[in-house]
Amino acid sequence: MSEHSESYDTVVSVLVGKFQFVRDDLSPEVTVEEVGLDSLGRAEFALCLRQETGVALDEDGLTGESTLADVARALDAARAVAS
Repeated sequence: MSEHSESYDTVVSVLVGKFQFVRDDLSPEVTVEEVGLDSLGRAEFALCLRQETGVALDEDGLTGESTLADVARALDAARAVAS
């Protein structure tokens, strides 16, 4: 996945803006667990993504093992369904 996709940029923007992560510490291959989001953090992250994009991720779209690229792809898929 290109690091410059709109969905990936949204994922990173939420992590940096709402969760105070450092942009340079994030990459498409990093997992949600590796950035330190536990189950409560993932739920809050999903809510922030929904507020930012207007689409909700299903439970499979945001697990501890999901990479940031996976989350961006799940956002793309959710947007396609919502359209």
